[in-house]
Amino acid sequence: MANIKARFFLTLLVLVAFFGPFIAVVAVENAKRESRLLSDQSIIASAKKDAEAARYQYYLGVTQQRDNLKQSMADAKAQYEQLLKDQPQKVQDNQKTVTQTTIQPIVVQKVVTQPVTTTTTTASKPTSSAKTKTS
Repeated sequence: MANIKARFFLTLLVLVAFFGPFIAVVAVENAKRESRLLSDQSIIASAKKDAEAARYQYYLGVTQQRDNLKQSMADAKAQYEQLLKDQPQKVQDNQKTVTQTTIQPIVVQKVVTQPVTTTTTTASKPTSSAKTKTS
């Protein structure tokens, strides 16, 4: 019985001696892989957070630019309507009247009347200058 116990403990010691470092190396590699995955996930999460912040800032910029353009369009429309309203007065203010006297000579025309005589003439019919076989 002592021989069987010794063999059992010896076999157990050999198994632990050979497979113990293998199991330890596998456990260390798994720990390294898990830490790499966690660091990669944290980098990805950070990149997503930065992308969302940049997208949010972009949308805020677009919204602000759109509001500024709407405001400038409203200002331009108000200015245009004011100019249309003031247009007759501005045209009248800028009009200048110039009085110019011109001297035109008076031309006397003599009307000559002649009696018109009408004569009636008869027109002759045209004649052909060349004869053809059919005529």
